[in-house]
Amino acid sequence: MADIFVSYAREDEHRVRPIVEALETFGWSVFWDTRLLPGDHWPSELAKELDASGCVLVVWSLTSVDAKLHHWVREEAEVGRKKGTLVPVQIDVVDPPFGFRHFHAADLSDWKNNTAHQAFRQLIGVINSKIPSSSLPPEYQLESEPEPRQGFFSYPLPGWVVTSIATAATFMLMIMGFIINSNIKVEPVVGGRAVIERTAPSPKALTIGDSYGGGKVVYLVQPDEPGYRKGEQHGLVVASADLSGRFTWNEAIKEARLLKHNGYSDWDLPDKEELYKLYLKRTLLGGFADGSDSFYWSSSESGPNKVWIQNFSNGYQYSADKSGLDRVRVVRAF
Repeated sequence: MADIFVSYAREDEHRVRPIVEALETFGWSVFWDTRLLPGDHWPSELAKELDASGCVLVVWSLTSVDAKLHHWVREEAEVGRKKGTLVPVQIDVVDPPFGFRHFHAADLSDWKNNTAHQAFRQLIGVINSKIPSSSLPPEYQLESEPEPRQGFFSYPLPGWVVTSIATAATFMLMIMGFIINSNIKVEPVVGGRAVIERTAPSPKALTIGDSYGGGKVVYLVQPDEPGYRKGEQHGLVVASADLSGRFTWNEAIKEARLLKHNGYSDWDLPDKEELYKLYLKRTLLGGFADGSDSFYWSSSESGPNKVWIQNFSNGYQYSADKSGLDRVRVVRAF
């Protein structure tokens, strides 16, 4: 069985091959479906290789994120996630599928088979941490955590110091208990001041269309989908109204990510698939435009100067120039 299992879209074979060849130069064995032999029962062979691999390298691209055409890429990535062996890379500037966005992907979109490329070097280091290679040069290895410093508290402390520390710790625990029990959320320091805001307790059971998390629930992760956690609810909420005006794509990205709305500041443009979910639930969610002026931006690029947009009048998606002026409805994950 191979060390590394590569999950990708077959249309990207010519772009993935240099990555595979580079990995092999560092001494790892790599399996991808071009290694299947005539007569192999490919479903069982893929399953065996996937289960036995020490690293599942998933390659996100404009093609592989399409769930309808390449659902197996997401399924193989989910196996890696559950095993703790998932290592994602992206060869296009693209949003990973929902459920995998919290996994940082090595950005190889501008990689030109250069082993000095920073993201490539980091990728090699991460793989080596999972499957150590004896032939890996030292400069590719991840830096180890520094040893704990010895000295200041390496000798016994006087009793009065221990008592003072214990008293201070008890006081801090009382404060933290107040914060937790009062549903007060402490945000990072902004402008030199800690931002503290009161948040409502999470409802026991959310449904599509419920008001929650600064907007309305448009999607809930299901038990058979990546990102599902038993006993928890996760999904996507959409703002209750469009941003005012029309924007180019670059303006839309900037405005969405700078937005502070209903107590939240992690809003973003929906990707291509999420935007279609909004279209399907448009009547329940409300506030979307209709007619000839009903085009909305997604965050998913379709080419160097192209982006996917959604027509909320007829349901079609189009590849449009980034310089166009279209509407924006922001979303956030929870």
